[in-house]
Amino acid sequence: MRFLGFILVLMLATAPLAAETEKPPIDLPSLGGGEVTMEINMTSEDILPTVKAMLPWLMSSMGKGAEKIDPDDVASAFEHVKRIQMLQVDYSKPDKTEAEIAAFYAKHVPSGDYTRVFWQSKKLTGTISVYSTSGGENLYMFRVRSVVEEENSIKRIEVAKTEGKMNYAKLIPIAMQFFE
Repeated sequence: MRFLGFILVLMLATAPLAAETEKPPIDLPSLGGGEVTMEINMTSEDILPTVKAMLPWLMSSMGKGAEKIDPDDVASAFEHVKRIQMLQVDYSKPDKTEAEIAAFYAKHVPSGDYTRVFWQSKKLTGTISVYSTSGGENLYMFRVRSVVEEENSIKRIEVAKTEGKMNYAKLIPIAMQFFE
């Protein structure tokens, strides 16, 4: 779960530098009635330059452990990733439970040979599910959790999809630097 958090933080931190070029539209499911509060849509032209540009800031903000990370290892971990998409949706209607929302996203796994490789449901962290194609070439993941924002309880949904293979041999040791 911390590994997924590291990937999400890296995606969020690098999103502002993505080039303003014409991109294919996001093709992630979105539950009707929710408000999209964040969107990331990066193609291969954006990913490496953005990761390289944001890495010094990201490393300085992550504290202990970051000094051991080789920026070239982080960049090479994303070298073969063709696209990263992510939506954050806030759902404030009380008509759906966390489990019902998670079931919606589980039913909307992209077409192809995706298999669920991780699932966890805890009150504190919400429901997390990760799907992968054979060989880890593509990932689809979502998280549904209850949060309180401006004194209102809402369901926050984060759904993401990557196309192209991340170099997990590089990413996992990097992520583990923060949890020693």
